[in-house]
Amino acid sequence: MAKQAPLARPEEPPRPEMVERLREQIGDLGSVILVGHSLGGYVTLSYALQYPEHVAGLVLLSTGPGFAKPEGIEAWNQWVTDGIAPDAPDQELLAYHYDSVVYERLSELEMPVVVLQGERDTRFDAARKVFEARLSRVESHVLADAGHNIHVKKPRQVAEIVLDWISRVELDSRPRP
Repeated sequence: MAKQAPLARPEEPPRPEMVERLREQIGDLGSVILVGHSLGGYVTLSYALQYPEHVAGLVLLSTGPGFAKPEGIEAWNQWVTDGIAPDAPDQELLAYHYDSVVYERLSELEMPVVVLQGERDTRFDAARKVFEARLSRVESHVLADAGHNIHVKKPRQVAEIVLDWISRVELDSRPRP
């Protein structure tokens, strides 16, 4: 079997379209709690920055805020490129980073945020520390004996933490304008 030719990095990031699709899905629900895993968490962060009045809180599972420096973006993109699966290459291309907008604007988020990470998912240690340092209303948890897919490995523990967090924090329940 011949090796697949490398895919070209998309010129335009797909994230703005993903944020708009999320906005369409949320519609007129009011202020919601968004839950996102990995890239989905990054998209929920992007959404919360663009539409903060729609977001009561964020649950981030194994998520990063992007990168502060171009070198970090390029290193991440190389890691993504190196891991592209030949049977679903387009999916990995969604994980490319293009800028540091989310990272730079994190401190603007005022809604409560809970961050969950598996202890073996060390690639996201720095991300968790950035959230802890830059978000004003953040709580974080590192789950033992779990990796990147903590919601699959530890579904009950993740659910218990999230439900407890919801019961304790003051969520923004303002109606949308």
